[in-house]
Amino acid sequence: MDAPADATATVATLSSLPSEILLSIVDLYLESLDPSDHEFRQKQLTKLCRVCPNLRNAIEGCSKYWTTISSALRTETLMLAYLARSAG
Repeated sequence: MDAPADATATVATLSSLPSEILLSIVDLYLESLDPSDHEFRQKQLTKLCRVCPNLRNAIEGCSKYWTTISSALRTETLMLAYLARSAG
């Protein structure tokens, strides 16, 4: 279906979406991953945090993503970051 000639297209960027929508997208992505591979899931969360500041703030502010700590987090700094984020 074609848009009317006088219609203006609206483009939503990641920075314009509310946190609830961003987190729904993250949830859908994480559901597609192997739930038993915690290390890989944590790496993917870290990569998603690098996409844009709005996505990073949404992910870091959602405690449910930081409740499982993998032995892959070998530095004290990472462990402390996960613990702080899991507090919600």
